[in-house]
Amino acid sequence: MELDFSTAGECMDDLFAHEVELVVPNLVDLLDRSDGNVIKRLRSARQRLTVKLSPLQRSAGFSGFSPDFGSFAVVDRKTNSSYGNASVLKVDDASNVEAVMRGEAKWLLPRARQAKGMETAQIADIERTLASWEDALDLRAERYDGEERLIRAGMRLPQVGAVRAVLAHWSVSRAAVTVVLPTGTGKTETMLALLVMALIRRLLVIVPSDALRTQVTEKFLTLGMLRQTQCLAHSALLPTVAMLKRAPKTTEEFARFLDSAQIVVTTMDLVAELSSDMQERAAEWATHLFVDEAHHIAAATWRAFKQQFSKKTVLQFTATPYRNDGRRVDGRHIYSYPLRQAQRDGLFKSINYIPVMGLDRDDADDQIITHVGQVLRRDRAKGWAHLVMARVGTIEAAKALHQKYQVRLSEFSPQMIHSNMGVIARREALRKLRAGEAAIIVCVNMLGEGFDLPELKIAALHDKHKSEAITLQFVGRFTRTRADLGAATVIANVAMDDVNERLKALYAEDADWNHLLNVVGYQKTFDAKRREDIVTGLLTPPENFHVENLQPRMSTIVYRTDCEEWCVEDIDDAIGSNATIADGERKSRRTSSDLRDSRRGSLALDEREVSKERPVQPRHGLLE
Repeated sequence: MELDFSTAGECMDDLFAHEVELVVPNLVDLLDRSDGNVIKRLRSARQRLTVKLSPLQRSAGFSGFSPDFGSFAVVDRKTNSSYGNASVLKVDDASNVEAVMRGEAKWLLPRARQAKGMETAQIADIERTLASWEDALDLRAERYDGEERLIRAGMRLPQVGAVRAVLAHWSVSRAAVTVVLPTGTGKTETMLALLVMALIRRLLVIVPSDALRTQVTEKFLTLGMLRQTQCLAHSALLPTVAMLKRAPKTTEEFARFLDSAQIVVTTMDLVAELSSDMQERAAEWATHLFVDEAHHIAAATWRAFKQQFSKKTVLQFTATPYRNDGRRVDGRHIYSYPLRQAQRDGLFKSINYIPVMGLDRDDADDQIITHVGQVLRRDRAKGWAHLVMARVGTIEAAKALHQKYQVRLSEFSPQMIHSNMGVIARREALRKLRAGEAAIIVCVNMLGEGFDLPELKIAALHDKHKSEAITLQFVGRFTRTRADLGAATVIANVAMDDVNERLKALYAEDADWNHLLNVVGYQKTFDAKRREDIVTGLLTPPENFHVENLQPRMSTIVYRTDCEEWCVEDIDDAIGSNATIADGERKSRRTSSDLRDSRRGSLALDEREVSKERPVQPRHGLLE
């Protein structure tokens, strides 16, 4: 528990009282655990209070009062007594105010209720929560005087834009759509704002990783930054949130679990473990489905599960609306906030790029380590508590590199984390990093989605990502703006390896990363949006194959239809297996006033295939 006090705070009505700033932990109102799955609701989130503490009479400890908790006691022992107060906090030592300041606090009273067997009561709780959300959120954008001084708290511009775009879409349609927000611009707070403003009754949230599942669950429990930004009314209640980590044994058990919560957060991997009956039950229970980092789960498993939600409201969020395998993130892009705009709006700071050209791998590693030390010492001298992530491709390489960092930069207590380490060892490495006891961490494909540590501002890329999507996400985590932090620095070996042409340009020796990241990110997002326009332009997508997986070849013959209607399902019969849909000039013309244009499209044939066969005759207006 953090506590600041001053003896000058003694007040006239009690010479023994001290006015203090007290940080109190989360107060849990509802709690239940079943086979590793947790259901929880908070009465109040962790917050800083300004209160007056007075010594307890006839007992060691203090008493205080706040509008949120009423009268409360601070003691240093387990007890069932309330000491005549509404709530009780326990610290390690309550013999004096200084000791209270040093202690870690936890609530003894009031005790959390159990969710088990409370499904009926939970319905009433959800109704009270929804009632408290009526007109409780002020959707306003933050304002700055110039670039630094905040003059009005609020949400970020892309968050406000995304919420308005989604609410506008929901006012006329429930078709699945996608919101594109760069990493670090606040996807989760956007979800929270929609939860409150749309008065969502039952929400299923799917994320790609366990780390992100935990982080998103915590955000929903507290409603994130909505109160700190002064956008959410103090009277708004917090929701009941369940974290699904293991598949229940029976459908009945799963149904009870769902009925105990308003929000359920889980991963796509866990969803795949559920039986078909359980998946169907989840779809029946949820009114809305949110998918975070949607570019990870556009596979067959996801498609099969998503079909269960055909009559529900589905919203997908991603920083990169394209996958490494070239498949699209389905769902029309109703809002896309580009990286270049994030930099213009001051959400991302510029990137300092230091290229390294080593004679061999060892020499490149040594040069990168040298630059890491120089940059870290420079930034620390400026008062920036920057941290370093050293990225490497394999566990064996990470072990060798970690030893080098320990020898060369031992003053910064280098840590290492990889998937073969035990959970306790990984947690300890991350604890040291977060606590400031270490400033460097060597990792292998970890600390990605779900890891939020703004002090990570120096990226040492000993091995580069070979994917544009992952590179953009990775670097985006280093460029977020915070007043007490400086600009991000990327140090990378410029050896080309087998990366593609766009990434070769990014890692070129004289590359301007601030420009190229914008170009690469914008072009990839633009390509994905154009492709989505084609697919969503089909009134009735074919059922026997996935249009989004088709790719036009470089050598093609293009045919255009000019008929009243054409039947896309006849492609297989008319052309065969070598047909693909190409992006024609009329690709995006689909309006309510011209339905005929929406059924027009372009078809491409492999030129080699056409040369071997007779011209294909049109059928049902398919070709012309």
